[in-house]
Amino acid sequence: MESQNKLLTLKGSAKYTGLSINQFRHAFYNVSNGTAPIPTKIGGRVYWTPTNLEKWISSNTQSE
Repeated sequence: MESQNKLLTLKGSAKYTGLSINQFRHAFYNVSNGTAPIPTKIGGRVYWTPTNLEKWISSNTQSE
């Protein structure tokens, strides 16, 4: 399995992005503005891939 396709939990995704678990959870559940990171759902569990997290970070990065 390629490392970019590895599934990360909420805790792993927060660590990957450098956010606290609460900050990441808020970003994910704050879907009203449509900027939440895209999850992968398996059964009742929610995961994120590094690729989708990188896309999310890029799309939310503002240049000066």
